[in-house]
Amino acid sequence: MLLIPLGGVGIKGLINQISGRIAMFKKELKIEQKRNELCLSKISFKRCFFYKCFKNSQQLFK
Repeated sequence: MLLIPLGGVGIKGLINQISGRIAMFKKELKIEQKRNELCLSKISFKRCFFYKCFKNSQQLFK
């Protein structure tokens, strides 16, 4: 069994740690992308909603 100096972790353990971290980062990336999409949709909805309200209020005051 090949040991990494000063770590004492075998190759299989190292590969498992790396693949586990990659999987964790992929999950975090998906969560962050969904969070960003949600924020953008909220901003877009607010702009659209207020634009429609403002447009309607202008028509009322003419």
